[in-house]
Amino acid sequence: MPATREIRCENCSALNRVRAYSFRQIPNCGNCHKPLPERTAVKGLRDVYLWRKPLGFLSVAAMVVTAVAWVASLPTDSKSIAISLPSNSCTAEPQPQEGIYKWYGPLWGQDLSELTIKTAPGSNYFVKLVDASGRTARSYFIQGGFTETFPVPLGTFALKYAIGKSWCSEADLFGPDTAVSQADDTFTFTEDQSWTVELILQRHGNLRTHLISRSEF
Repeated sequence: MPATREIRCENCSALNRVRAYSFRQIPNCGNCHKPLPERTAVKGLRDVYLWRKPLGFLSVAAMVVTAVAWVASLPTDSKSIAISLPSNSCTAEPQPQEGIYKWYGPLWGQDLSELTIKTAPGSNYFVKLVDASGRTARSYFIQGGFTETFPVPLGTFALKYAIGKSWCSEADLFGPDTAVSQADDTFTFTEDQSWTVELILQRHGNLRTHLISRSEF
């Protein structure tokens, strides 16, 4: 099993069990979706990682070495000193209308079943239904705090969702602060079987999810 650690959210005081921090993804609170506290060195090295493509491999490698050496040279009581690196951001676009964001074609047939999604307030949600071959069938946009019912095709699908504030694009989602997850179970839709999913952290909830990388979304 991957290494995990317990982190208490500074915003809502919820205790989160998260995987070991990665440069690829910012850990967010499962209750309020605010970024969890991290060491200054980790934040700085993530900025280096996120800028790896525009700066080029050699430049980033040099920056990583420099950053690591600089952090190692800091005194132990220099926690307030931040590494100043360019922030990775995207240009926010107008927020999509709530409902079906994109219909990916007739391959899955008519939308004869329904999916109801309940969300927690504070963030917006981009939800995808993905078939067993990894193809996205439908995607939906939902404002936080709302409950919406969407038409869905018949079949068995994985449910993936991204959470964030300001919408950028289908490729960039909500920018670098996007939290991306997938439900552990799949959902089978028939003409007689629909589903209601609550994307809200709650005690004794029966929907288990796990974090995924942006490339898996």
